[in-house]
Amino acid sequence: MNLQKQPTATRFNAPFIEHMETRSKEELSMQYQRIYQRYGHRKKWILVIGEQCADVLSRHKGMSNENKNILCIHSNKVKVDIENIKAALCKGNCSAIVLDQGLVEQSQATELSACAAIGNTRCIVVDNTNTLH
Repeated sequence: MNLQKQPTATRFNAPFIEHMETRSKEELSMQYQRIYQRYGHRKKWILVIGEQCADVLSRHKGMSNENKNILCIHSNKVKVDIENIKAALCKGNCSAIVLDQGLVEQSQATELSACAAIGNTRCIVVDNTNTLH
């Protein structure tokens, strides 16, 4: 029986926004596998934006065909603007957009949710509270 605590989805209380909290690189990697399984089968892109997201994503390249429609943007190399995220959500070219927690404020959740609903896109916010031992 697996008694590990499952990630919570309560920090962003808005439709179309899912919050994933992880505590280690392994848990983060598992969450990405779940995202790929849930949204990778669609003929749309999975857009991953963030520092840690991109690092974990690079480990999964070439593992299977489910990664072929993934676009990764390193937030430490490119300025990420919330208006661009909202536009991407509205367009509907992505089945999911995955963001690092630090890129999104709670006050933006309602707007992001409305944009995600227009484009029928899931917005996933990943909070990686990776602690070093």
